[in-house]
Amino acid sequence: MTTTLFFSENVNHVFRKPCWFDEAVFFLQDVMIELYRKNIWRDAKTVNVLATACLSPVTKIMGAALRFFLTEEEDGGEAESESSDESDTESRALRDMVLSRQTVKSGRKRERKVARARAVLKKQQKKRKGPAAGRFLALHLIHDPQDFAEKLFKRLERATEKFEIRLLMMALISRLTGIHQVFLFNLYPFLQRYLQPHQKEVTKVMTYLAQASHELVPPEVLEPVVKAVANNFITERNNRDAIAMGLNTVREVCVRCPLVMTKELLADLAGYKTYRDKGVVMAARSLVQLYRSVRPELLRRKDKGQPMEGGVQRAPEYGELVAEQHVPGMELVDIPSEPEEDVATDVSESDSEWIDVHHSSDEDSACVKLREKERERETRKREMMVEGMGTSQTSASN
Repeated sequence: MTTTLFFSENVNHVFRKPCWFDEAVFFLQDVMIELYRKNIWRDAKTVNVLATACLSPVTKIMGAALRFFLTEEEDGGEAESESSDESDTESRALRDMVLSRQTVKSGRKRERKVARARAVLKKQQKKRKGPAAGRFLALHLIHDPQDFAEKLFKRLERATEKFEIRLLMMALISRLTGIHQVFLFNLYPFLQRYLQPHQKEVTKVMTYLAQASHELVPPEVLEPVVKAVANNFITERNNRDAIAMGLNTVREVCVRCPLVMTKELLADLAGYKTYRDKGVVMAARSLVQLYRSVRPELLRRKDKGQPMEGGVQRAPEYGELVAEQHVPGMELVDIPSEPEEDVATDVSESDSEWIDVHHSSDEDSACVKLREKERERETRKREMMVEGMGTSQTSASN
């Protein structure tokens, strides 16, 4: 544990200042990434140490850290698939060894091998049956996403590296903004500068714009960017691929923030339903279908279509929280109800049959009556005894 802390603190210090030991730092960073991917140092401290490498002035170190955060999920899936393939091949070989015992002449040496193979097979089966460990993306383990995104964006604004490295920085910032709903309003005008049809890797920039949009962004911040996409891409002077790409980008932004769209812009974009290209028509129809279910008041009368069966789910205003008053879909659950005849018969039976209920006062009165009867009996016995004694004395005197 002390080695881990010492190593992490030193790496954290080295990442922040340029030094002559760039190769050594890069090697240490590579070791940490490998240990994280092998589930040895898979904790928040390791992730935050690697996050500081994204702010390094050394391009090699910064690029490796950016790729770690952006490709961590894919690499994890590939590693799992490779390990599963290897384990499958090993288990097949072990099964073949166990089954071959029935046909091949057995000896002591072979018996030992088969016993070892059986033990290994049992261990593999236990591992597969055991619960899988919870996996989280490295971006979820960052302590302060807001501060980290702001620092990384400042680094991006004054970056002089190659365009590929700047694209990686844009990708990481947009993914952080979308996952943690970070407030980074200067990011959208920055991305707007790259939203041109002739821009290199413009499809990636449009993807980053959609990723960075979320419901907590004010509509007035995203509205200029959406209009820029519409003016630069969704025009008759561009080819059909650019128009379809612009419509799809606008739709993805509106899915995350429906309040961005205006009535005039939506009417213009809905007019592409009659375009001569099928891809453009499908993109325009999907945008219209989205606003039919969210904000149909923005659509023209001819675009509203038939009323939906499930009703319209009104998009909340900015900052509005919608509290559910009931469990959605509860009306579709069949609750068995008792027949009315049985209830009526139960009521009539309960009315006809009377049940005697004893009260404590009744018990007290009964006890008093019993005591009085016992006293009367005792007095009668005494009187009879007295009378008997009197008759015996008179007979003796006579």
